[in-house]
Amino acid sequence: MKQLPEGYEQHSTSKLHYIVREGRDQAIRTMGLTSLSNLEHLLAEGRPQGRGRVADLFPKLKLDHEPLVVKQVLHGGLFGRFNPEGHRGPDRLVRELVITEEARNRGVPVPEVAYLAWTVARPCRLFLATVRVTASRNLAELLRDEPPGELRRQSLKAAAVALREMHDANMVHADLNLSNVMITELTGRPEGFVLDLDRSTFPPTLDDSHRAANLTRLLRSLEKAGDLAAQVGVRERTRFLRDYCGGTGSSYRTLRRLVRRRARWFALHRLAWRLGWT
Repeated sequence: MKQLPEGYEQHSTSKLHYIVREGRDQAIRTMGLTSLSNLEHLLAEGRPQGRGRVADLFPKLKLDHEPLVVKQVLHGGLFGRFNPEGHRGPDRLVRELVITEEARNRGVPVPEVAYLAWTVARPCRLFLATVRVTASRNLAELLRDEPPGELRRQSLKAAAVALREMHDANMVHADLNLSNVMITELTGRPEGFVLDLDRSTFPPTLDDSHRAANLTRLLRSLEKAGDLAAQVGVRERTRFLRDYCGGTGSSYRTLRRLVRRRARWFALHRLAWRLGWT
C-alpha cells in the first residue's frame, strides 16, 4: 500500500480498515461510518449514480459542518459487469487519496477526501467519502436540466475554467467525462470542480496534445450520452473550448485542430457502444 499523505491516519475495526484525517476518528465513528452494516444501510437508502449508489442527503453525514458524499467504489468496463465490487486490496482508494491531495496542493478545484474504508474480508469492498460540493450538479445533469440561457452559459464556462486550471497544474484526468465535472451555484456565481481522480497523472510537462486528448475524452462522453449530444450544438461546443483557452488565440486554434482530428475516431466508438463493448 502506498504511503499515506501527511495528516492522515489508519484505524481498524473487526470488519473494516479505514483512513481519516488526523483528529477526525471520533467524528467518523459518531457518524457510524466505521460500521459495515451502517455503510450498507446508508447506501441502500441513497440515490442511484452510475452502476452504484451514493448517500449524500443525510443531515448527520457532516464533518466540521460540511456535508459528506459516501459511495462504494466499483469496477468499471467489462470487468465491472462480472465483478463490480471485489478488489484485491485498498490500493485504488489510497492512490486516489494521494492524487487528490497532490491536486489540492497544486490548486486544482477538487473536493477533499474525508474518509476511505475497505473490508477486512477479501475480496475487498471499497468505500469513499468526500466533502460534498454543495448545491451542485454534474455536467450531464446541467445539460439535461438547464435550458439555454445565461446560467447555462456561465456554468459551462466555470467547467471550462476548472479544466484549464487542472491542466495548468500539469494534471491529466484518467477518466474525464460529464459525470466527473461538477458545477456549484452556492455563491451565486457558478464554480467548477473535478471528481474521481483515480489513475490521474502529473506529467513533468503538459503540452497541447495532452490537453486535446483529455478534452476529446470529455467530448466522447457527451457523444456516448446520445440524447445530450443532440442538445449541445456547434456554437456551444466552440464557446466551451474558447472559454477553456481564454480566447481565440493560437492555443485555441491548435486545440480545435487537435480535438477535431481525434474526434474522427468517434464513429468506431459509436459502433462499440451499440455492440455493448464499452
